[in-house]
Amino acid sequence: MADTNNFHEFLNEQDVLTSSDEFNQIIFGGGIGIPDPPPKRPPGDITNDAGSTALLTTQLLFAIPLGTISLLVFCYLRTRWNAMFAPRSRLQKLAPDPLPTTFFGWIVPLYNMPESHILERVGLDAAVFLAFFKMSYKLFTFCAIVGFVVVGPVKLTKYFDLLPDGNNDGRNSFDNVPNPQPIEETPETPGELAVYVILTWVFSLATFYFTFYNYLEFSNIRHRYYLKWKDTIAARTVMVTSIPKELQSDPALADFYESLGFGTVESAVVYRNVRKLRRAIEKRAKYLQKLEEAYVDYLNNPCKDPNYEPEEALKGFEKADDAKTANDNAAQVLSKVLANRPTKSLLLFGDKVDKIEYYTQKFFEYDKLVEVGRRGAYSTSSIGFVTFENIASAQLASQVLVHSEPFKCHTELAPEPRDIYWYNMAIRTREMFIRNVIVNVLIFFLVFFWSGPISLFASLLSLKSLEKFFPWLAHLAEKNEALKDFIQGTLPTLFVSLFNALLPKIMIFLSRLQGFHARSTIELSTFAKYYFFLLMNVLLVFSIVGSVFKNIEEISRNLPEIAYKLATTLPQVIFIIY
Repeated sequence: MADTNNFHEFLNEQDVLTSSDEFNQIIFGGGIGIPDPPPKRPPGDITNDAGSTALLTTQLLFAIPLGTISLLVFCYLRTRWNAMFAPRSRLQKLAPDPLPTTFFGWIVPLYNMPESHILERVGLDAAVFLAFFKMSYKLFTFCAIVGFVVVGPVKLTKYFDLLPDGNNDGRNSFDNVPNPQPIEETPETPGELAVYVILTWVFSLATFYFTFYNYLEFSNIRHRYYLKWKDTIAARTVMVTSIPKELQSDPALADFYESLGFGTVESAVVYRNVRKLRRAIEKRAKYLQKLEEAYVDYLNNPCKDPNYEPEEALKGFEKADDAKTANDNAAQVLSKVLANRPTKSLLLFGDKVDKIEYYTQKFFEYDKLVEVGRRGAYSTSSIGFVTFENIASAQLASQVLVHSEPFKCHTELAPEPRDIYWYNMAIRTREMFIRNVIVNVLIFFLVFFWSGPISLFASLLSLKSLEKFFPWLAHLAEKNEALKDFIQGTLPTLFVSLFNALLPKIMIFLSRLQGFHARSTIELSTFAKYYFFLLMNVLLVFSIVGSVFKNIEEISRNLPEIAYKLATTLPQVIFIIY
């Protein structure tokens, strides 16, 4: 420690270091000489800040306590609020096995839970999602251990060479070096280069191995999952789009697919334009939920009352023919569970009415509309569903052209009924094409112009901008080094992350606007748009703009060297990002 202090005092006397941050830069990879002025960067560019030890320390000091507190709060509330943190444990069927109630006892059983158990309880998507996280934990642990054990000592031995020798009679090892060379400019030894090359291959092969093993597990899980549902109606059904006019009836569609020779058709249904009926069903479900909430407010939790008998209450509702009879039957059963009946105002300043009576009346009103609507006749659309007697027939029908006219009777495997996005079922093929063109144009402008406002707003979070708008905060940051590091290193990153959190919401909206018929297709389209955004905006737009901005003065003086400058600076930006 004394040698380190002497070394620091010597450098201060030589006017080499001016702050502890520059000393940290020397110890952790910076230079010994007077640092060159930093190159110009585009507004909001924080890619090179990752090399700053102070900023990294600030982010770690901000993230580690926050993550630790969140973990402890979750462990404390997990067993107390199981309705929020473990809602599936309250299911009567397919409920997962209970986890230990100890503070950290849930971690090991959850990690060791077999994939088959997760697959049966929560489905294929959740099982694959959790398996990817488990694979990421294994890969990160392997790389971290190898990095600390191998790369750490190699780098530290190089940095320790800067420290003064203890056997030089008090003289510093830099006394005879007028202009010490920065450590990042010193050539690597052959041994260090060999270590870097070997570990590059080790990390790459480890990534390939873990990824391949995870994909192999996914293929096996997917195969077992679909074999379990091979006899369900969804597995034997195909969805047909662009149905011609002469086939837009249930018997005609069934006869057409029966004549193709794929197999026996069990049923065929052409989708009707039932927009009004769907709205009535949604309204009925809305008022049913409101009615349940009103009863919860009224009874609080009747299950704790010894006089509450849910079977009698259910029988009373089943025998009811109208809203008044239902309320009377419920009042008789729940007469001993008294509380203040909740009320609501019909308008902002209107009279208050009884919530339970109002929502019960509304529920029965829309229930009558649904009952009448189901008996009505509706116009057919160009979308239908055909169910075969075996899964092989459905697979054959989804893989071949079934109609002589192009783009007619496009057949694909039908999504599960819960997966169908019914709002888009009535959209015609021509309308879907127009929607796709509009959405793709919007995505193009979103990708190439999204970084502009983000960079502008992020640049406003710099100390110079804060000094203009909030001078008191800038002066406080100059006095407090931790606050200064937080503003320079963490705040812009946090702002950009929050701003980018809006992006998936926008992409989901655009995917729904395209007119896809399945929720899973909407999600896949959202992922594709987001991946395209990251690839084009971050890798191409940000890299090229950042490289041009850094070398704009040199490019303006010597235009023929534009290609050379881009070739030398683009790899630096790309490797920093990825």
